This record gives sequence, C-alpha cells and structure tokens, in this order.
Amino acid sequence: MAKPLATRLFYSYSHGDSEYQRDMEEALSLLRQDGLLYDWSDRRILPGQSISASVQSELDGADIICFLLSHNFIASDACMAEWRYATARAQSHPQVFRVPIILTDCPWEDLLGKDDVKALPRDATPVASYRNKSTAWQEVYQGLKAVIERQRRTFTPRPKHVERMEATDLVSHDDIPLSDIFVFPNLVHFHPDSAGAHVLEDRITSVDQILALHRCVIHGDEMSGKSALAKHIAITLIGQSEPSMFIDLREEQRRPTVETLQDIYRTQFTGDFDLWKAQSNKAIVLDNLTPSRRSIEYIDLATQFFQRIVVTTSSDVFLSFYKDDDRLASFKEVEVRPLSHVQQETLIRRRLSQMDSVEPTDGLVDDVERRVNAVITNGVVPRYPFYVLSAVQTYEAFMPTGVSVTSYGHCYYVMILARLTRSGLAGRDKDINACLNFAEHLALETYERTRSDRRELEAHEFSAFVARYRKSFLITDSILNRLQHPQYGIITETGKFRVKYMLHYFLGTCLSKSSADDRRTKIVDEMCEYSHVLSNHLTLMFTIHHATDNLVLEKVLAKTLRTLEGTEPAKLDRAETRRFSEFVAALQEDRVLSESSVDTKRKEERERRDLLEGSEEGEQGDLEIVNDWYRILKNNRILGQILRNRCGSLERERLASLVSTIADGGLRLVNSLLKDEAEIENLALFLSESNDRLAFDDVKRVVRLVSFLWTMLNIEAVVRAIGFQEIREVVEEVVKRRGTPAYGMIGYFASLDGAERITPDIVRRLKELLAKHQDGFLKGVLSVRTQHYINTHRSPGSVEQSVCAALGIRYRHRLMEARRRV
Repeated sequence: MAKPLATRLFYSYSHGDSEYQRDMEEALSLLRQDGLLYDWSDRRILPGQSISASVQSELDGADIICFLLSHNFIASDACMAEWRYATARAQSHPQVFRVPIILTDCPWEDLLGKDDVKALPRDATPVASYRNKSTAWQEVYQGLKAVIERQRRTFTPRPKHVERMEATDLVSHDDIPLSDIFVFPNLVHFHPDSAGAHVLEDRITSVDQILALHRCVIHGDEMSGKSALAKHIAITLIGQSEPSMFIDLREEQRRPTVETLQDIYRTQFTGDFDLWKAQSNKAIVLDNLTPSRRSIEYIDLATQFFQRIVVTTSSDVFLSFYKDDDRLASFKEVEVRPLSHVQQETLIRRRLSQMDSVEPTDGLVDDVERRVNAVITNGVVPRYPFYVLSAVQTYEAFMPTGVSVTSYGHCYYVMILARLTRSGLAGRDKDINACLNFAEHLALETYERTRSDRRELEAHEFSAFVARYRKSFLITDSILNRLQHPQYGIITETGKFRVKYMLHYFLGTCLSKSSADDRRTKIVDEMCEYSHVLSNHLTLMFTIHHATDNLVLEKVLAKTLRTLEGTEPAKLDRAETRRFSEFVAALQEDRVLSESSVDTKRKEERERRDLLEGSEEGEQGDLEIVNDWYRILKNNRILGQILRNRCGSLERERLASLVSTIADGGLRLVNSLLKDEAEIENLALFLSESNDRLAFDDVKRVVRLVSFLWTMLNIEAVVRAIGFQEIREVVEEVVKRRGTPAYGMIGYFASLDGAERITPDIVRRLKELLAKHQDGFLKGVLSVRTQHYINTHRSPGSVEQSVCAALGIRYRHRLMEARRRV
C-alpha cells in the first residue's frame, strides 16, 4: 500500500526485459524505504484482477512513468500503447514526468522524434553498455531522486481537482466550465462601526477582499450561488499559485484529522504535504457547512493549520445554529444577495457568447433580459445565477421531450426537475408524474387553507393530507423522501413549498384542469375577479400557460376589457398633449445623445433599474380606482406573456385582439389620472389652498409633470408586453388600424425594443410617423426614446446619422469607443 505522500512510479516495460526491471527496483529501494517512492509494475496484479483495468488505473495515477526502452519494448504492442497514451496525457498533465530508461541499443531517438524528454542513464547511455551495471543504476537512482525532490517541492493542482472546481450543474447540451459563465455575486460584509453602536454594510467585489477578511462565513439562500463562489475562490487561489485546499463538508464523511487533510491534499495537489503545510498564508475553502458536529470540527481543525478560512453555508443554517456560536466568533459575516441588473446582464452576455461563440448584439441581450425578467418578477424567484441561467436556457431551446408546457412554464419546470433529480429521483416518467401530481394537490390544499384560515399548513395537517392523498393515489415513501430531501427537495418536512414560485406553479397546473370541476372553476373565477392581487396574478399566469383550452384566457381578457370601460383610451393627439408643452420644449433640446460608450450607458440604465426595483408592484388597496390600475397592469403582464409564448399557435386575429386589449388597457390608465388641463388645475388649486406655503403655479407644474410621467410609464408598460420580434407584423397591423398618435408611438417603441439594432426599416418608420403626426409632443418623445436607444445599443454609424437627421439633432461620435478601437 502506498504511503499518502509517496511519489508514485509506473514501470512500462517488456516482459522480455523483466531482469532489468527487477534490477531497477533494487536500485530504487532506499527511496522506497524512506517513504518517498511507491513504484508499481504489472507484477503487483493479483490473480483474478483485470490486467487492463489495473494498468490503466496505475498509469493514470502515476507521478513518474519510466519507459524501459529496448527492441523488446518497441516490438511490444502493449508497451507502445502505453507510450502513446502517456505522451498524449502529458499535454494536459505537465506535472507528470515521463522518463525514458535506455536499456539496450535501439532506435529510441526515432521513437521519441521531436519529443525531447531527457533520458537516463546519463547522456542516454544504454544500461547494457556499462561495464559496471551498478554505475548505470546509480545514475538512474540519482536522476529519479532529483525528480522526486522536485515534485515534493512543486505543489501543482491535479487536473481532476481543477475539473471538479470548474464543473457546473447547469443542464445544457455541452459541459460548461464555471470560469466561462461565472459573475462575481452581490456580497455584503457586516461589521460594527468604530463605536460598536451600529452594524455597517460594505460591498465585496473580489476574491482578494474575501481573503483579506482572513476568516469569514458566507451565507445565502438556497440556489444563491454559494458553492459556485466557493469553487471560484478555489480556482482563483490555484491561478495565483497560493497554497490552498477545498473541502465540501456535505460530502466529506471522514473524521477531521491531520491524516484526513493529507488524503484530501493528495487528491488535489502534487508535492509533499509536510512541505506544503509548512508554507505561510495557506487558505482553505469549506463549502456547505451543516449543523452536524463533524462539520464544525473541520472548522476547528482548519483554524490550527490555515491562516485564511472561507466557509459557505445556507442562511437558515447560519442563523439557526452558528450566528452566536463562540467557535465562529472570530469569523466575519458575509451575505449573498440577489444579482444587480448590471451583474445579470454580464451573466446573460457570457452565457449567450458561450452558446454561439460570438459576441451577442445589444438588442439580443435586451430581448433575453426581458425573458429573464418575465421569469424573475414580483419576487417569485430571486435574481440568483441559477434562476437567470435557467431562464436563458429556454432561449437555448433545451427542452425535454414530451413536456406539454410553454417556454415560460418550462423554465420553472426545469428548475423544479433539476432539484428533484439532484435529490436522487429517478428520471422515470412514472416517478416524475407521481411527484408533480402530489405537489399539485398539496398546492390546492395549501391555497384553500390560506384562503379560509389565513395561515399555512401545520405539520399535523400535512400528515393528515398525506394520509388522505394515499387513499386516492399511489405514492411510495421513496418518492415522498425525494420531495422532502433536506437539500434539494421542493417541500419541507412540514409540507411547505421551499421556494415561492413552486406554490404558484403547481396551483396553476392544478387549476388548469378545472373545466369539469366546479370547485376549481370557482377559484379561477375569483382569481380573475381579483387579478390585481399579486398571488392571484402569479397563479393565473401559470394556469393559462398549462391550460389546454383558452377558457381562463378569455376570462382574463373579458375582465381587462370591462375594467375602466367608461374611460376612453388616450389618443395623445394635440388636444390631449397640450398640457405637456413645457416638457416637450425640454425634450427637444439636443442633450440626450451621449459621447459615452454604449457599455457605460447600459450600466447606468441598469443601475437605475436596481433603484426602481419593485416600485411598480402593488397589492389590493382600499380605493377601487387603484385596484383597477393594478388589475390592468397585472392582466397586461399576463396577456403579454401569453403573446410571447403562444404567438405560434393563436390565430392572427386573436393575436391582434390581445395586442389591442393590452394597448387600450394601458391607454385607459393614461386617461384615468389627470387626463386634461381642467383636472390638473382643480388638483393644483386644492393642494395650494390646503397649504399656504405652496404656490399655485409651482404646484400646477408639478402636477403636470406627474401627469406626463404617468403617461409615459403606461406607454412603456404596454411596449414591454408587446415589444418582441415574433409578433411585429401583428403589432404593425393594429397600429395602422387604429391610426392614433398613441398607437403610432407604441408601434415605433415596440419596433425598437424588438430589434437587435437600428435598421434602415426603423429609420423609415420613424420618418413616416413624424410626417403623419406633425406634433411637437410626439416628436419630442420619439427623439428622447430614440436617442436613448442609440446611447445603449451599437448600430452602424451611417444609420445613426440618418436617425439624427430625421429628428433634426446633432450626431455625436462616441469618442471613448473610437479610442478603444484605435
């Protein structure tokens, strides 16, 4: 048995040279006795063992491969196969030494060819040519001893360890290395201020900042990317040639001892452990801290040997077990938070570049971002890398066969299936269907309990539910265990869904089968009536996506059409926009187009999104008009998602009807608040009379500004719902049919958002719109929106100049990008 730190040597030789091989073993005996060498030849294979498997295993694990070259070796097919395999392996394993040992005169130089590895004995003199063979073997001994000493002091990562650190769990057609898609997460370090009275938060943006903390615990939600960060830290340390080690505490079952560290080190690096251990500033990454005693004992052991310790764990584990644990008193606390919009765009770009091997256009990134944001909305799932990449995966068109869900529903299905698969669930249809059916019925039970008692299921109620379920359906204990797996299950032991979206997903799936069930039909009707309530809106989204008919869709459409039906959709003609004249003058100033780079402007835009995140969301209010606003906003979001995912299966007239309903709903919202100058004057008068410090003219200007912003916010909400390439023809038909400035504006904005870059066709549409509606308000709004697009998207310079000429503004070159190209 090899000692843990002994260098492993493999003899590749012909059995016709067995005598030479035995002589070499004797010559190396001192190295073996000192524990520095473990040498292996096929004579160690036991009866009954596979010869080829044993040779392959030892060859792969060898640090030194000695080829005993002779005519016998060259004539042996097995020996030559070992030579070719080792030569190919050397390309990816530079730490492995291949040492030719010249036994007899033979064409060994022809065998090596351009491979200029140094041979032994000295000057490649054949052993057989030495008058005293002991001299030859002493030279072999000295040469191999020098190699072993070199390897003992060379701490090189083993390829399998690097492969493990680079491995990702992303389901895809290809293996995706972590380094290709990793985006540094949103980390916050908590620490007291100088007086110790308040807790401060500092952003951490690099591995160096993490390591500068010396000892830290990084915690976050499930699927927040903690393990990916842990691997990234390990990869960074390897790249910097820093002495380091990585341990997954959830997988490591051995007792934490020095000997265990030796074994782990041996699997991750070459070199002598004792020499490595003597180095200063060593780092260890301990991933997945659990509540077990063994897990915390690894941290105790690490504090004895490592100067820098990084621990990752779930927030639940940290807050429940270790927040006030004295053993972690010296560790700094770091939290993983959802990605910012800037980080999300970077992640999307990397993934798209990896898919297509080309840099994606800004317009394509925008389109994928909109798809991602449709999934990560209303806090259904956090903006963590796993969820972002799962949503991008639908763009990759990676779909399991036989799954009757649309791309929106499929994205969530993939996230659920990925968890169940990692929990150990077999991929058989019957097992998956059993899980899904149980989850659907549990979601319905949870919803009805919440609706009636305003509380979730308790543990004893969940047990009662399982007993009732088993009377109607077959489900094994094994499947229930997978559903409740402590790490990857989708249901807790008390019957709660682990992530918010799961309840809405399974409830929507359950309700989609409601056509012959009065109980479920009543629930759907109630949700449609109160679709402005966030939980109802989310469930309806999934219900429509999973339904095999359009009954629920028709109910949502009808409710949207009836909401604010007494309010006419805004036309945004001169009569309606006269009140915005002072803002139009400001809009027409030539100050929007920027000389900054596209990357800079895109970053600024996404930073604004972070500040506004969640500001448009709302729940049921006390005023009916507020509920009407939310109802239209939520229903338009549902209908827009239907448009995106069913545009290939709905008739053109149905698509046109959906587009019109969405646009009319948004334009009704415009006219539902401060629709004319009279309303603005009345509100301004009321506010100024209520407060003597407020001047009437100042108040009126602010109210006009609010009215203007309200108008543009609702126009943009409509565009977000319909602004994608697949339905561009239908949108154009609806715009021509309606013919109002408001519809013209919506159609133009939608064509911009659905394009990868500004094209001559978009320039033509802009010119036609300006010629048809010669209105200062329209021109000002179109100008700002178009300039903003130019600032944040790369388009041909000649096309951008045509746009500026049509708008009557000065074209500005992006000086920063021009310098970068030079």
